[in-house]
Amino acid sequence: MMSNTNQRPGANPVSLTNDLFEVLQEGYRVNMTGAQLLAGLGAIRTTTASAAVALGDVTVIVDATGGNNTQTLPAAASATGREFVIKKKDASANTVTVKGNGTELIDGANTKVIAAQYGTARVKSDGVQYWVQ
Repeated sequence: MMSNTNQRPGANPVSLTNDLFEVLQEGYRVNMTGAQLLAGLGAIRTTTASAAVALGDVTVIVDATGGNNTQTLPAAASATGREFVIKKKDASANTVTVKGNGTELIDGANTKVIAAQYGTARVKSDGVQYWVQ
């Protein structure tokens, strides 16, 4: 566990184990190695199962050879400013559907379908909905 060593005046100490993105977004100064920073920013996750995209995810690589797959985005309000990359890696006829949380939209629709091998959806939240980048 790390905490910031150069906190803003009047600010409470923060833990980088909770939410690195929020800490950096709020303007705290932190001391860490490059490896710690990269680990905190999220990893590439590979999956064959439909699942919810976690706030800590950055890139989700999906193998849909076993069937159609749905990756559901986090609530846009909890992901303001965050970008998620969902990529289909296989050449099967199955699709990967990126779905907004509940009725939330992605460029005006609730879903974005990826059908082609290596097809990618890069989406970013404005706090209300997601936008394709």
